[in-house]
Amino acid sequence: AVAGYHHTHAPLVAELLGRGARHVVVEKPIATTTAQLDLLLAAMARHPDARVHVAFQRRYLSFNPYLTVDLGGAPVSMSATVFEVPLPARHWYRWPVVGNAVVSNGCHWIDHFLHLNPGAEVTDLHAQRLGSQLVLAIELDNGASASISLRPEGSPRRGVRDRCTYWPGDATATIDDLREYTAERGYRRLRSRSAHPYRSLEDMYAEFARRIALDLPGDPVEVTRRSAATTLELARRLDEHG
Repeated sequence: AVAGYHHTHAPLVAELLGRGARHVVVEKPIATTTAQLDLLLAAMARHPDARVHVAFQRRYLSFNPYLTVDLGGAPVSMSATVFEVPLPARHWYRWPVVGNAVVSNGCHWIDHFLHLNPGAEVTDLHAQRLGSQLVLAIELDNGASASISLRPEGSPRRGVRDRCTYWPGDATATIDDLREYTAERGYRRLRSRSAHPYRSLEDMYAEFARRIALDLPGDPVEVTRRSAATTLELARRLDEHG
């Protein structure tokens, strides 16, 4: 197996697949333009035996199995508030080729919401700026919805912080800063757990290593398409509305 690694752009992944790479690990964002996404999806279709593994660490949270059990496996809605930190002028988030903050960072929460609702398709999207805050909304055909608030005024001392709440019906679960998980239903607390915030990264790369060693499949083409296409369309709508 041949493993490749790239930071942002789909064209190099497509090139690696064309050169016969068996396994390719690619960091987010999957693509920064629709042309890049089309190129990548076409390459994955031409090389169905190749395995592409996308590094969205929230797919590998140790809390995810609890979400499935505690929320009953129903369509999962999500509300996320994200506080970023001030970034230097030359940080890669600010590079023109990356696009806006939806593509560079918001993709994490978009992808996790879609990951928790496998197979559901997007029916409606909204994106707007409220001052310095970016507000994203997603609706799926299974009835789940997400609202994501991206704010740049976080604390440099604490780093990036986020609070995500998930629910179907009267069950709710909350993940704070990738550290603390709590779930409740009615008057009863179902579960409370803690984890190191970097554990998901370790678990993700351990899983990639396992897949490569055993030559297991990577991410399905449809999962890659849905995540990247939703992110890019939200980014486009945000730019469209100024």
